[in-house]
Amino acid sequence: MQGKSTRIGTYKCRACRKPFTVKVGTIFESSRVKMHLWLQAIYLMCASKKGVSSNQLHRTLGVTLRTAWFMSHRICEAMRSDDLANFGSDGGTVEVDETYIGHDTSIKPKHEKKGRGFHHKYKVLSLVDRETGRAKSMVVDRVNAKTLIPLVNENVAKEAVTYTDEAAAYIKYVPAPQA
Repeated sequence: MQGKSTRIGTYKCRACRKPFTVKVGTIFESSRVKMHLWLQAIYLMCASKKGVSSNQLHRTLGVTLRTAWFMSHRICEAMRSDDLANFGSDGGTVEVDETYIGHDTSIKPKHEKKGRGFHHKYKVLSLVDRETGRAKSMVVDRVNAKTLIPLVNENVAKEAVTYTDEAAAYIKYVPAPQA
């Protein structure tokens, strides 16, 4: 891929004769943002304990809000873990639990009283691998065996030791054999 430089920072591919830069195939590709701003944004997002909003990047770096949003999404995409290893592989321990969070506005209009119970809340299933510390949470439609068991089987290795609470959805849970 080495070739004669056509302009500073640009090289020409020997095979296809097209110009390219070192940014090709990275989060910096097709971006007009200066490299020092990218590096500052990456530092801010990695050094912050709770993350950095696009508005904060916009104010700190002096870029437009649209550019800050673009940068933050590209950086988050680059940091995303794409490993396909199941939770609890090699006989590890996995904790499975569900909870109800917040207020689902699609169920009741805003002006009505919320009331008690859980029917108006989001249902969330969480998996935590004790050995690796990885966690995964997903919103589910219903908290019943028909919904939860396939999700657990899909994400937890068959050799894993699974801990759940005594919810009725897990009473008949037996890990499905995987090929």
